[in-house]
Amino acid sequence: MRGIKRTHGSSSTKKHAIQPEELCAMYHHLDMSNPFDVVWWAAALTAFFLMLRKDNVTVAKADAFNFNSNLSRGDFAMEPSSTNVVAMWVSIRHSKTNQFSEYVHYVPLIPITGSYMCPVSAVTKALAVAKHKKPKDPAFCYPSPPRSSKFCGTHSPNFCNQA
Repeated sequence: MRGIKRTHGSSSTKKHAIQPEELCAMYHHLDMSNPFDVVWWAAALTAFFLMLRKDNVTVAKADAFNFNSNLSRGDFAMEPSSTNVVAMWVSIRHSKTNQFSEYVHYVPLIPITGSYMCPVSAVTKALAVAKHKKPKDPAFCYPSPPRSSKFCGTHSPNFCNQA
C-alpha cells in the first residue's frame, strides 16, 4: 500500500533549504552567553555543514532520544593534527539511505578559523555546556535546572517562527 501511495498519492511539500545568508542572519539574533542558544547554533551548523536532516540533530520529545538515529556526544571526535587545521569527525549511524543503522558514516566537520560560522568551535562550545554527559547521551543538551534537557525539534528561537 505504501508503494501505491508513493506512486499515485499526493505530492509532498519539499522543505526549504537554509542558505548561508539565512544562518548569518539567525546568528545575529542569538545570545551566545545563553546555553540554549549555544546548543541551538551548534546543532544548526552541524546540520547545515553535514547536510543532515533535523531529525539527526534533534528529537521530537525530550524522552524520545534514540542512540541509533540521533547524534550522541560520543559521535564527535577531534582529529589530532600538527597543523592548526583540526577536523572534527562525526559518526552518523542513521540517515535516509541507512534507516536501519547497518553501517556508520564518518564525516569530517572542517573548521572555519576565526568565523562565527565555524562548526568545530560551535560544537566544542556546545559539548562544554554540559561536561558531565556520557558519550551515549544526546549530543545537543543544554543545562536546565534541576537537570539537563535534550534539544528537541520543537524548541526553536523566536526568530525561526517569524520567518
